[in-house]
Amino acid sequence: MFLPKWRTRAERQLSFQAQKVIYHPKDGLKYIDDVAAAGENGLRELRVASKDFNEVSLINGQTVLEVLSKMSESITLPTAEELFHRVEVRQKIIGAVLLARAGRITEPEIFLSLATASDESGMHDLALAGFACLDADTVDSFLIDILKNRPVDHRRCSMACGFLGSRNTVEAVPEIVKCMKDSQFTAILNAFLALRSLQYEEAIPLALDCLARGIPEPEDESAVLVRSLEIVTGQRFGNDVTTWRTWWESASRPEK
Repeated sequence: MFLPKWRTRAERQLSFQAQKVIYHPKDGLKYIDDVAAAGENGLRELRVASKDFNEVSLINGQTVLEVLSKMSESITLPTAEELFHRVEVRQKIIGAVLLARAGRITEPEIFLSLATASDESGMHDLALAGFACLDADTVDSFLIDILKNRPVDHRRCSMACGFLGSRNTVEAVPEIVKCMKDSQFTAILNAFLALRSLQYEEAIPLALDCLARGIPEPEDESAVLVRSLEIVTGQRFGNDVTTWRTWWESASRPEK
């Protein structure tokens, strides 16, 4: 995008603030209101700094999202539609969240599909921001139904468990427990972490049962589950399920 060579002090300041939003998002937080208040000029500088939003990442995505959210609807909605219809997943999900905040998107499937389309961990937070704009009961029922309809795609089940844990959906505990007891269910790690987040006391013995019977796939799920058990408990028993169970029986026994 072309900008005149000679610019006013205010224009240079706005450019600096937009650059901070894109390339130094932690510092950029304090410039969100200033860039948003500049309206079309702020949008122009944001486009320039981000190379027409192609430099938007999962690191600066939340900051960009907040700037666009604070602009007038006449600016936000067309920009949201534009981003949502792009190919790049990071741009699509920012557009989707903006549209959900405006009530233009109401289906949780959109955010789950976008989250599962990328291996980048920051997608989880952006998808959560999208879910937060929708009816809570609808989102929770949608995620629980994915688990009820197992076996389905490993990644969808894994994401569903992760989101239910992050959303503190206690009502999901019975279904997640059923999943962990199902020998065909593979998203054991996120199911375990979700139960821990939801403060389910029997999450550890359930995980040990999974290790004992073996997890069908993917191959590294067992190794990562063991590492998570070690982090959670502070114990180092590796794949020795017998020793793990002995320790758990001792640790969970009420003191006399």
